[in-house]
Amino acid sequence: MAAFAPASLPADPHVYLYTLVLVGLGAAVGSWRARSPFATRRPLAPVRAIYLPFVALGVQAWALRGDDGSHRLGLMALSFVLLFAFTWQNRKHRPMLLLLAGLLLNMAPMLLHNGYMPITPETLATLFPSAPENWPLGLVRPGSKDIVASAADSPLWFLGDVFALASPFPMPTAFSIGDLVIMGGYLWSAIHFTGQTTSLPVTAK
Repeated sequence: MAAFAPASLPADPHVYLYTLVLVGLGAAVGSWRARSPFATRRPLAPVRAIYLPFVALGVQAWALRGDDGSHRLGLMALSFVLLFAFTWQNRKHRPMLLLLAGLLLNMAPMLLHNGYMPITPETLATLFPSAPENWPLGLVRPGSKDIVASAADSPLWFLGDVFALASPFPMPTAFSIGDLVIMGGYLWSAIHFTGQTTSLPVTAK
């Protein structure tokens, strides 16, 4: 059973910040592509089951609000299954393959930790250098998907939240390799699904 962090520990802004960054970057890229004078429209295959990502995010948000337990692992697993189903059904769109890769990179360590993402005490010390906490193993940050785990006890710790955005960043947070891959896939999707391509000459084969 995981040990929950005291109420004085700031809640993790990761989910909200990540969502805002993705939406903002997607809107910016899409707007830029739509206004580009050097682009032409091209037909795209329809996107299937577009509702699945929204349902999956809702399930994850519900899981983050609950206490520790087997139900959390079940909810997180369900959300990953829904996201996997969405990306797999739309795999003909190449950006979906990158999103799928990022999803699998995040899913692997979380399944090993009952639906939590491992984060090392060293990463937390970077995020909160002035905090008096010793960051005991098993500690869970409020409203977070993270659980404190040592590298020695977590074989996939390097796929956990190993990158830290600390002070002077106003919302200290940590993120994973999978998050970066998903962000890259999302930006590629924003370009891809604007339905545009550059007017560079294409050599017929």
